[in-house]
Amino acid sequence: GLIDAGVELRREWASVDGERRVAGPSGVVEASHVVLATGARPIVPDVSGLDRPEVWTSADALADSELPDRLLIVGGGPVGCELAQVYRRFGTSVTLIDHGDTVLGDVEPTVARGLETVLREDGIDVRLGFELRAVDDAASGGIEASFAGIGTGSVVVDRLLLAVGVQPRLSDVGLDTIGLDSERVEIGDDGAVGGLDWLWAIGDSTPTSKWTHGASYQARALADRLRGEAWPTSPSIMPRCVLTVPPVGAVGTTAEAARAAGHDVVVGRGHYEDSVRAATDEVERGEFAVVVDRPSGRLLGASGDGPRADDIVQIATALMVAGADIDLAARTVFPFPTYSQVLEQALREARNR
Repeated sequence: GLIDAGVELRREWASVDGERRVAGPSGVVEASHVVLATGARPIVPDVSGLDRPEVWTSADALADSELPDRLLIVGGGPVGCELAQVYRRFGTSVTLIDHGDTVLGDVEPTVARGLETVLREDGIDVRLGFELRAVDDAASGGIEASFAGIGTGSVVVDRLLLAVGVQPRLSDVGLDTIGLDSERVEIGDDGAVGGLDWLWAIGDSTPTSKWTHGASYQARALADRLRGEAWPTSPSIMPRCVLTVPPVGAVGTTAEAARAAGHDVVVGRGHYEDSVRAATDEVERGEFAVVVDRPSGRLLGASGDGPRADDIVQIATALMVAGADIDLAARTVFPFPTYSQVLEQALREARNR
């Protein structure tokens, strides 16, 4: 498709080589604009033993053809939770540890605890408040990972999956050739790298977009800006989805984070079991929560766990992008009988409160 559109495609490693230049094995390309879409690399904690071949990244976990009998996942974010459920449902014994009080630290705690319940019911050993301290050979075979935190202990596994996060991959793209330090370079809301008017970053190359839809948004926005079309400078209202079963959807902030930022907030909740669709589909639990700024009525965030939560969150996203206050949002028509009515419940409760 790229070639048919007239794009010259070179499959090779390359890097910035001075102003408006990119160099690779096949030669130098000079351009008016250069876009860094180099992705991200996994964060590796400073823990002894993580250089072993038994230690996986998410790419390894998605590519390996052998199923481990025992798997430890370090990190309770989206990748950790998704792959914990995937491997457990394939029959692997899975332990998931995270240093926080809940998994998914950027959703409402009640929503996170709902997912924790599902993971534990799947047979996953979820341990919260734990940190990985060391990885060594196990006497019985495999590797032994030791913990500290709320409780100490260890677990013997065949594979360890690191899922503690990623960082932009900028250290080997030639920024030093234009006087920029890859460890300290600033990327503007519009994607401009180091304040330059010709070098841009999108997707995981930036610190603000860790989602495929976020990268696509940034790509479209940058392409249109370079053609002279106006776009918002920052996709600050970015929906987030965790594709577990059931899924989790979130956008904006949590009540705790909003209060820490100085907002006086109210929280409205809707429960799946109170909707007609949940009754016909025999859904027993799940909720959606919305966070509203009390003085202005502005919607600050929403999160939920339950069937179609990854779709329902887009309704909240659209309301936030449109600037709808809680009065208008709560009077929006939600079709009957759909799962979206769980969000309607949350909005109405927030308005009443």
